[in-house]
Amino acid sequence: MNKKYLPLALLAAASFASAALMFPVEGSRVCTGAFECDDFDGLDDGGYWFDYDDRENDGGTSYVDYPFEENEYGDKIAPMLEAFGQIEITLNLGGAADYPFVGFGFNIVNGNKDPYNIGANWGTGVCVTIANDAKMVMELEYQGDGALTEYNEYNAPIPASAAMRAVDLPFSTFKQESGWGLKVSQDDLLAATTAVKLKLGGSNGDEVKSNLKIAAFGTLGTCPSSGGSSIKAGHQGSALKSQLSGRTLQFRGLKNSANVEVINLQGQVVMNSVINGASALNLSKLDAGVYMVRATGTSVNFAQKILLK
Repeated sequence: MNKKYLPLALLAAASFASAALMFPVEGSRVCTGAFECDDFDGLDDGGYWFDYDDRENDGGTSYVDYPFEENEYGDKIAPMLEAFGQIEITLNLGGAADYPFVGFGFNIVNGNKDPYNIGANWGTGVCVTIANDAKMVMELEYQGDGALTEYNEYNAPIPASAAMRAVDLPFSTFKQESGWGLKVSQDDLLAATTAVKLKLGGSNGDEVKSNLKIAAFGTLGTCPSSGGSSIKAGHQGSALKSQLSGRTLQFRGLKNSANVEVINLQGQVVMNSVINGASALNLSKLDAGVYMVRATGTSVNFAQKILLK
């Protein structure tokens, strides 16, 4: 299996301890604003995205296309997010291998694929805000890097849809395929999962090109229905709107108070404030550049990319 980890350029935060949290795609990791990626429950470098395919060990020709060259930090995710506000890649399934595959995912604890108990910490399932031209699966990788299952990992189907939408996947829908590999119990899987992967597979001779967009990953029922530079969820999240005029960011439509963070491309929170109703932030002290504005509160999950000139 050919894997390439995408190094961290946009520092962000990751917490996988609460079933109520959603993890927006905001950097080279799957992240939320609650904890820093490198300082939570031993998740020292957890959440890094990686791509993988059949070229190295299976003689295949599958690969992932990225819309931008890597930046000065060796990161192809950051330029994509700056342009689109979400991950947008193309999965190219080649027909050379007996069972071709190509995919994109993230490790949970670290690059060594140490196990993590998602059954205890992620509730009853997961969700993803996604658009995919071809049908694929979400795969939960069990400890042992494939050796303990002979690569027959638990997976759940994701139907094809070019439209961005939230897909809920209860853990009960994840199954191992019959007739091959080594069986493990689902309880064992949920107690020792190492990675979450989105996989496009096929049979010898299959050649498929699928555009894949990912805007958020979360626990069951928490993913927004749409992505892009403004991810909104919940009643207040849908009502909350912002408008940038010069260096003033105006908010409207908020019924209760919310905490607002302004985050730079290095993942640093450069401004933190509480807003109520119609409020405004003065951004005059910030350097010119691209920032992510995130507002969180009761039934509020709002994020928007802004450009200060």
